[in-house]
Amino acid sequence: MVPFVITNIPKSLEAGDLTKQGLCFFAGSIKLSQRLQIHKTDNSRFLIHLKKPCAILSKVYINDMLAKVLPWAPYDVDISDFVKEGDNKITVQLFAGNRNLLGPHHYIQGESYSVSPLTFTDKPGWGDGGWITDVWRDRYCFVEFGIKE
Repeated sequence: MVPFVITNIPKSLEAGDLTKQGLCFFAGSIKLSQRLQIHKTDNSRFLIHLKKPCAILSKVYINDMLAKVLPWAPYDVDISDFVKEGDNKITVQLFAGNRNLLGPHHYIQGESYSVSPLTFTDKPGWGDGGWITDVWRDRYCFVEFGIKE
């Protein structure tokens, strides 16, 4: 097992799972930004579609103006009224809960997206189907946090 170390926050991140980019115990919100050149015509419509963000809530900002809050699907945003000709800043703010900070981290079946008091112990719970007798493993498990592509 590789030990955890405290390091500086990454200066830049890629789209995808941020837990694998040094933010495995992250709790809070983070903004991911990108610049985009846009050419508008009179009838132009501009849409952003996010695949399901791995976050408890997401907000989309265009040129630092809130375009839409995305608490659930569909993750589509019409940004036509927010973009301007030329350079535009697209920002997605992702909110993470305390799941990766507080655990459980050692569940035998991997990343547990539902949690009960027994998932923090080495005893099987009602959701384990009765066939699992050992629910602990030494490897750490984290739920995904980020934007898939």
